[in-house]
Amino acid sequence: MFESMKFSTIKPKITSRIFSCDNGATVNFLLELSFDRLFNQADADLRLSANKIEVSIKHPTMELEPIGNIDIDSDMPDKYAVVNPETKGIKKGAEHGCYLVTQYQFVDNKRIFTINSPVQLKNCVSKQLSIRLENGVNVIEISLLKDEAAAVPFDYIDKGTLAIFDPTNPQLSGPRINILSLAQTVGMKKTIQVPCGTENYIIKAAKYGKVVHLEFKPPFIIKNCCPVTVGCQLFYAKEEKSTAKNLKEQEEYEIMHLSRDKNVFMKIRPQGFWWSSETIIYHKAEDPTPKNVLVVGIDGTSMTIGVQLIREEQGSYKIYIYSKAMIINETLHDLVYYVCEEEQDEDGHLKSILPGLNPVFPNEDFNPKIALYGDSKKLAIALKKFPNHASEPFAVGVIGDQPIMIENRKQKYAVELGINLSIVPAGISSFINI
Repeated sequence: MFESMKFSTIKPKITSRIFSCDNGATVNFLLELSFDRLFNQADADLRLSANKIEVSIKHPTMELEPIGNIDIDSDMPDKYAVVNPETKGIKKGAEHGCYLVTQYQFVDNKRIFTINSPVQLKNCVSKQLSIRLENGVNVIEISLLKDEAAAVPFDYIDKGTLAIFDPTNPQLSGPRINILSLAQTVGMKKTIQVPCGTENYIIKAAKYGKVVHLEFKPPFIIKNCCPVTVGCQLFYAKEEKSTAKNLKEQEEYEIMHLSRDKNVFMKIRPQGFWWSSETIIYHKAEDPTPKNVLVVGIDGTSMTIGVQLIREEQGSYKIYIYSKAMIINETLHDLVYYVCEEEQDEDGHLKSILPGLNPVFPNEDFNPKIALYGDSKKLAIALKKFPNHASEPFAVGVIGDQPIMIENRKQKYAVELGINLSIVPAGISSFINI
């Protein structure tokens, strides 16, 4: 804890004051400011009359020298070495992590001055994270919820270690890792994978100002970019059993049970399709490349779904599942879509029904107003109640609006629909709105 903080000026015009501040606590104080200081002529005058503080740290085992001359008027973060008189002649300090960081910010018209450890732990996974810190003398256990952060005590950084453990079974823990060695990977693309029981974590060092955050992340994240539900399985070896996870549109899911030390395979099943064959999505010795995964509908017709693995700067591998095009039916009619090739038969049309228009399983999460669309250059549309009377084929590569007519001459029935084709900002997929 901070035993005391002493506030004064270099040319004191007010009595110095001393405050006690426990770890994590806040002290409110008011600095008196003369008009001479507020309206003085030069920056040098401001620096000469700057408000300074001195911090004394109460440590359970070490006698530490006070840290003085800390300028609380400066807007720039700074580092101050923590010195133990017993080791004063030995090179210690910033290069060994034995220092504190001061930072400043304005909140609600108040200047907030904080004294931090130079190394913080941050939980970037969706579950609670339990970490055990050891420095050879003491042990600290920290629990962090998602997006929470906690400071590493400065005297744990140089020779201390951290380990992830299971709070329901404290004996189950990952390996001990030197904290300073992790902090020194900041600025590198290097990540450290740490196992704990059946789960794996990625530790990535990121620097914010003068503070290093050791961020704990999942090895893999999978995201469904399709506008319909997609089932996913990830596993190590072909034919290996894996629990399926159904992802709704734009949903993300963290994969913690797989290690990046092995190749990872994948199966997918969008609505209206059977499970795909196994596809290797992550190869431990090769750079990731986009995949086209073949999926087959209930009537035997097929199309491809795009799968792309990207290593993000934050350290996790992210798996994106997407379709090249999506058809969105905004009409009050139930529609059927036909894939039309450029060549035509004797009747003038060569059509096959678009796959995935009907559910495969009775209780499937199925949206009949949205269909995934693959590679053909032309489409035709029919009303579901008159499936044999389709429109003329229209090009789906033309951005903008175009009208189509669906006619049933025998029933003396005709419907005119408007088609709008647009491209999503990333340019990967297109939307066909009817």
